[in-house]
Amino acid sequence: MRSDGVTILSLADSSGTHWDLQVGAPGTVAASEDERGFDPFRLVYTEFGEEPWILVPQIGAVSALTADGTVVARIRVGRRANYFVVPATGPVAAESDLQLFLDVPKLAVGDVDGDGQADIVASTRHEVRVFLRSIDGSFPMVANYSLPLGFVTRRDHIRGSGSVVTTARDIDGDGRLDLMVTHIAGGFSDATTTTTIYFNRDGGWNLAEPDDRFVSKGTLVSDLLVDLDQDNRLELVRIELKFSLLEMVELLLTREIDPQVSVHHLQAHGHFNPKPTAKKTISTGVSFDTFRPSGFNPPIGLDVNSDGFMDLVTSADGKGIEIFLGGTENLFRKRSAIQKLPSAGVINFAHFDNDGLPDFVLFDPQRFDTPVQIGINRSELAGSPRSSSTGR
Repeated sequence: MRSDGVTILSLADSSGTHWDLQVGAPGTVAASEDERGFDPFRLVYTEFGEEPWILVPQIGAVSALTADGTVVARIRVGRRANYFVVPATGPVAAESDLQLFLDVPKLAVGDVDGDGQADIVASTRHEVRVFLRSIDGSFPMVANYSLPLGFVTRRDHIRGSGSVVTTARDIDGDGRLDLMVTHIAGGFSDATTTTTIYFNRDGGWNLAEPDDRFVSKGTLVSDLLVDLDQDNRLELVRIELKFSLLEMVELLLTREIDPQVSVHHLQAHGHFNPKPTAKKTISTGVSFDTFRPSGFNPPIGLDVNSDGFMDLVTSADGKGIEIFLGGTENLFRKRSAIQKLPSAGVINFAHFDNDGLPDFVLFDPQRFDTPVQIGINRSELAGSPRSSSTGR
């Protein structure tokens, strides 16, 4: 992403062929290159038809482009902005007089109204906007309808605490997007996470009557919907981090945090089982110099050996790459392989050599003196195609 559009770089050969696409009005691109290096962000969507679309986030809007730069849609998704004005007579010194914080809405693409076409859902902590695709394939600039969420309390709104994360996925397998909202109220000392799930009925969601509800007190929770066993049914993966006096003392003494990963399966009656079918605690070191984890965050929804089951990859506390293979029993209980290497930063998996096995790129966007590491999957894991290894 650039300030006025996007650049596409071809890796088909070593010449580095590239071309620029201009977005144009309204507004500029919300994010562009900065001092931190580079970060992964999804721009290309294939759900709209045979030709891929590039959805470019702008300030208050999203533009959809084809690969040749044709603008096929512009929608007004809104944004959330807040600012801090440095008191001229106060003791605080800052680099600028006015600091602006801008939140770009979260996008989801899928069928909402059941007509078989991909629609666009844009969500902030305050509302969900739905843009329905017309019969001719176009999108309206203004949302067809919006739903106020109403989760953020006045106390959290004023002090900037709490969060509301909206995820739109087809949970029950009827082809239409359902809605999951994870609301964290309060701060570290009094956090309560409430997760509500709303199934799509008649082309929308009734926020007054959730179909599922999870409440976790004294806990920060990140909720993910992932098909772990490739049975075309999504599992609810919850990553929980508890905050209590005991956990804070442990953090200070050991410099580690211990998030717990739990997996909940969807039952026949349409509710996620409140009792997890699998649990695993991942101990991660924390640097008191940077207040960052020692290694990368574990990617979710990754099948390393292409056996049809999602696997767990961790950073070995910044010292390597650990792999816990998935399966039908004893999910992630036993480490299957480890490769030692510096693993701080961000890891991304993709197919580089077209052999059907995911490879990785590992880099630290906050350190310029560390190299970008590229790893090619050599099919050495148990269960991999052509593998003769038992995993080491």
